[in-house]
Amino acid sequence: MKIVLMRHAKPDLTPPFPLKLMSAIDFNLFSSEYDNGGITYKRDHILDFDLEHYFVCCSDLKRSQDTAYLFDRKPNVIDPLFSEVRFSKIESLFPAPYALFSLLCQFRWFFNLNSDYEDRKKTVLRAKIASDFLEKLAGEHKNLLVITHGIFLKVLAKELIKRKWLTFKKNKYNYLEYSIFNKL
Repeated sequence: MKIVLMRHAKPDLTPPFPLKLMSAIDFNLFSSEYDNGGITYKRDHILDFDLEHYFVCCSDLKRSQDTAYLFDRKPNVIDPLFSEVRFSKIESLFPAPYALFSLLCQFRWFFNLNSDYEDRKKTVLRAKIASDFLEKLAGEHKNLLVITHGIFLKVLAKELIKRKWLTFKKNKYNYLEYSIFNKL
């Protein structure tokens, strides 16, 4: 049994320059547009496995599904279980650099202060539920490709390792990077 965890292709919406000042409203608007955006279509990435024999799982976000189509695969499962962590909206009367707002969102998530949406504890719980689902699917289909998102992908990978799934590829999970997990 194999589970391949892959990060989606590069989004078609590029974040602003990290030091660009922006209002909280503009940051929240960008975050919403990013969640609804697609990918830049470049098929210059070479995979070291044959996708033809893989059952494909994607999140409910467009960029995850578009990545499957990039490799000429229609997703077999589309589920918000594999979606990216959604951060709370930023509230600020003062403009700040994009990077500061982004860092603040990640800080609030990590320390379980993400009140509007999912905090880290809930993300870990979702990764456990996703791992249960993936193990069931792997038992039925043998080879899975899961196209997901940066933060959730890292949490999901840790959960699979806790469950004794072996991986030999350690990635930072840049766009289209993946790790192959094996269960003997």
